[in-house]
Amino acid sequence: MKLICTAILTTLLSLFSYCQISKKNNLARVTCHFVDKNISQKGFTLYLFKFEPDNSKHFQLVKSMAVSNATITFPLIVGEPYSYLIRIKQKDSVISDSGGFLITPEQVTLNYPEDLWLRYKDMISKQNKFFSNNLLLYLEKPNKLIETSGYSKSEIKKNYEISIPGNLLLEFAVQEYERNVISQITTNIDYYHSIDKFDQIKDGISLKTLDSCITILSKKWAHTSVFKKIKAYAEQEKVLRLGKMLPAFNAFTTSNNPISSPTIFSSKKYYLLDFWACWCGPCRVDMGVMKALLSELDNAKFEIISISIDEDRQKWLKAIQTDSIPWQHFIAGPGGWHSAVAKTFNLLYIPKNIMLDENLKIVAFDVKDEKLRVFLTEHHLLKE
Repeated sequence: MKLICTAILTTLLSLFSYCQISKKNNLARVTCHFVDKNISQKGFTLYLFKFEPDNSKHFQLVKSMAVSNATITFPLIVGEPYSYLIRIKQKDSVISDSGGFLITPEQVTLNYPEDLWLRYKDMISKQNKFFSNNLLLYLEKPNKLIETSGYSKSEIKKNYEISIPGNLLLEFAVQEYERNVISQITTNIDYYHSIDKFDQIKDGISLKTLDSCITILSKKWAHTSVFKKIKAYAEQEKVLRLGKMLPAFNAFTTSNNPISSPTIFSSKKYYLLDFWACWCGPCRVDMGVMKALLSELDNAKFEIISISIDEDRQKWLKAIQTDSIPWQHFIAGPGGWHSAVAKTFNLLYIPKNIMLDENLKIVAFDVKDEKLRVFLTEHHLLKE
């Protein structure tokens, strides 16, 4: 019995020690230093807000503290890096907003000038300094060559997986760009900006390089929500490849009835599955282009099907009516960008489309404008 009690006590002490170490490792300190030595007499209050994940317009109050002396420190246990904001108020009046900045387990110091309306004078923080000095991280010279080629990185990735027929210079630029991304991630692995920025460019990265980057990032950032999001995206991209069957999905009709993907498709040779939203100007321009082609299409062989990620059904229905779009329409349902349909198809941007054959195999991505006409011509989908 004594041995059992000793074992339990040892385990509890180990757990306590682990928790203390974890807290220490996750401790962040945000210090506001004021030049004005009489600041404590002016009735100011500091408010520390945390931005909600994936939403830069909404934030929640974490802590508040009266400015009782010239140096105020917020100690925080930070599970993972997030953007925060410091607001200074005098009664109900907002005197100063810091603007968003990153808090990680480190010391962050904001030095405020005499005139608080000018925000803080400078910030001392390794993570935030790296961010401000590397706003264009990964966007190097090869990237510019790709952008001026008439291709988007996501189009190259989806349709060619790095090998670009008949364009060795562009192929070299893409490969050089991806080597540069791997090199920068490896070099800057200790900085959260390296994974946060990678999350923003992941749709233009080939699967092979995506997997390599995930392996590198896992050594430092596997516990973060952004890493889990990137990993889930990569797994889904392996489903959404040329030659793969279209994944099953559910949506809603214009009458708000649920419908599953197999019943959406009839017996055509090819389908263009188009993703859009009524608030997306380029989407509606694309629809106008497709609508202009309708009179030339062989409707027995080809069909356009649109799926909206709108969150407002009434605005979606009004847009269909206003633009007089005559083909089949469905809506993803609750969540918009975060809906099940958006996750199934890794929707990071719209307009986006997927070309399918009669067996619902993926044959091309983002076939638009002149490329759409070329596809329709080459596959004999226009009227004779």
